[in-house]
Amino acid sequence: MRKVYLSLLAVFTSVLTMAQPVLFVNVPENAPTTTQLRAPNGLSSHTTLRAHFIIPASELTAIANGTVIDHLGFALADGVTVPAGGTIQIYLENTADVTNLKSTTWTTAIGTMTSVYNGAYSIPVSTTAVNADFTLSTSFTYTGGGIYVAYDYLGTSFDPIDPATYASNSDIPGATKMNSSATTTPPATLSMTSAFRPQMRFGYNNPYTNEVGVVSVLIDKGHPNILIDSQQDVSADIINMSAGDLTNIPVTLNITGANPTSVTQTIASLTAGSTTTLTFTGLSLANTGTQYVSVSVPTDDVNGNNDVTHEQIVSCDTLGYVTNEAPYTNIGYNTGEGILAVRQTTSAAVLTRIKGVSVYISEGTGNTLKGLLLDNNGTIVDSSAAVVLTAAQVGTNVYFPFIGNGNLPLNTDYYVGIRQYANATTGYFPIGTQEPQNIPSGRVFGFGTNGGISTIAEYTDLGNLMIKSVIEARFQSGSSPASGVICQGNPVSLLASAGYDNYEFFVDGSSVQNGSAASYNTTPASTIEYYVTGSYGSCSYTTATDSVEVVSTIMNMISDSFCAGGSYTFGSDVLTAAGTYSDTLVSSGGCDSVVVLTLTENMVNVTTTVSGETVTAAATGANYQWINCADNTPVNGATQQAFTPAVSGSYAVIVTENNCSDTSACQQVTLSGAGLSDIGAVYGLKLHPNPASESVHVSLEGILINEVILTDLNGKVLSQKAVGTSDALIDVTNFSPGVYLLIIRTDAGEMTRRIVKR
Repeated sequence: MRKVYLSLLAVFTSVLTMAQPVLFVNVPENAPTTTQLRAPNGLSSHTTLRAHFIIPASELTAIANGTVIDHLGFALADGVTVPAGGTIQIYLENTADVTNLKSTTWTTAIGTMTSVYNGAYSIPVSTTAVNADFTLSTSFTYTGGGIYVAYDYLGTSFDPIDPATYASNSDIPGATKMNSSATTTPPATLSMTSAFRPQMRFGYNNPYTNEVGVVSVLIDKGHPNILIDSQQDVSADIINMSAGDLTNIPVTLNITGANPTSVTQTIASLTAGSTTTLTFTGLSLANTGTQYVSVSVPTDDVNGNNDVTHEQIVSCDTLGYVTNEAPYTNIGYNTGEGILAVRQTTSAAVLTRIKGVSVYISEGTGNTLKGLLLDNNGTIVDSSAAVVLTAAQVGTNVYFPFIGNGNLPLNTDYYVGIRQYANATTGYFPIGTQEPQNIPSGRVFGFGTNGGISTIAEYTDLGNLMIKSVIEARFQSGSSPASGVICQGNPVSLLASAGYDNYEFFVDGSSVQNGSAASYNTTPASTIEYYVTGSYGSCSYTTATDSVEVVSTIMNMISDSFCAGGSYTFGSDVLTAAGTYSDTLVSSGGCDSVVVLTLTENMVNVTTTVSGETVTAAATGANYQWINCADNTPVNGATQQAFTPAVSGSYAVIVTENNCSDTSACQQVTLSGAGLSDIGAVYGLKLHPNPASESVHVSLEGILINEVILTDLNGKVLSQKAVGTSDALIDVTNFSPGVYLLIIRTDAGEMTRRIVKR
């Protein structure tokens, strides 16, 4: 990442420290960048260094015309690791120039300048910001314009690996001309040109007897959110820049806009050159809108540093540490990749979802970024689509909407930020950052590309990242029972998300309840539609319209039947007669369901008539099965409405219709030729099988069969066979299935029997 360094003042003057009676001013005031090449860095590769640069009049307004400067110094971001240094000669010159017009020939460039210091320079050993100041051997009077600064450095001791880093400004192209060498022979020509200028410290005798400054004002968030922040604390650093001690200094916090207030605290005493911090606590954030938070001290010797003001946006949908002010610089992973994020906390009272992240993009056209949401363990739980930055997005707040739901529990820490994708060819620093540089812990973090708590790193010296959460309240409605279906006459509770200040319930478009209760009980007569509006502080929300279905008593009309002589089960009843019946049941929705049954009895017509040798069932279009009543066995193949038996006997029919079956009374059938039946009985006539598929065997006992004749029912002779024995075999293979007559002739007479061909 780019490392950035800031002065501690965001006001008229850039005073960092004050060693009485000398007052130091840092110029240029804004030094958001760093350099290791344009000032003595302690490496042997920069054994000699010559440089000059310009500070225009616009950056010197904190120093009055005619001020005698007798101290000078550098502001370092960090120093060397081991002692290093040498000698340095420093030159100053008043100028009306606004850009560096000096010669690149060293002797020419310094020919018109004043040497103000020529002596030892020990580069500070430090890993944090530090100042390196000199008492000038020759005073320099400032005349109100710009100032040229030049220095000629010769190193004699060196840090082998860790160069010193200087706070710098890069606003003016070509402002610095310099050259360095690893030898002890200084370069005669300044062949290198750069926009980077080291921040210088100008010191002079303190002329003030009553000079108090507001160094900085720290508000917790530039974009507080009412769902999360009900109040805030504001702290201010106050410095005594007078030559002597001061007492009873009133300091006033004034907030105008959404949540106006004014509070004054008094500093009992403040020694010369010292700084104290005041904290104003319990400041209301009840109302949304824009407000301005200002901390001020009374009119004194210099009024340009008497107040600091920050703009705040108190909202229902945004949360961020940054204000609407411009960035002071930008940071990123250069050619590498990783995640930069801020840590925030969800509401402790109402459920919210993180819809996305808004980020101020300083640079990176053509490069890829992705918005990310990480939980308290650094696990990525949601993200936006990957976004390729356009030129139009640079210099603006870009919204990265999350793809998922972004739901998080109550009072839970989370991280929201940006994944920077690598560009090995051209590094970039996409995210804007705001002053102050040194911020409280717990705000700014970095992760590896895929997150994870093991890759986390915290930064307190990169300023406030210009990253904001976009938040939505999860204000929802519901009902009890949750199905949203109730039986007519039953109550229902309409519900809304808990934790809000006020609720108003609307049923079928009309307000029915307004107050602090998060539920409304009703017994609707018919289906209703409802929604709820809620407020939290000055934030208002409305649920989607939902409904409760009211189910009345269900009437089910059904018709059914049962077979005569049978029964029908209806609920817990067994019915044996036709009629209309009703029963009350419980439906799937838990409501009464009345079933009305019209029940009919299906009667089977089992009437039969005998005509000659044929029995006929009266029922038509039914299924039939004739049976021999002697043993109640079915007669094979006898399934027609009319039945002519093969032998005399008693017969009945089973009739099946409308899924019901019944059996007729038995009917006696006597076949023709019944007078000769006694011959068969006398001589033991046997016919088998009957019915037959292939042949019928005929046999008598004690008498010979002379002849057998097979005819159809009309008497037509189909076959005739002489026998001469007591038994015969009649072939019926080639005959169609049906009933035939078999005439058996003997010496005792003849007899006729019916046979059935299958």
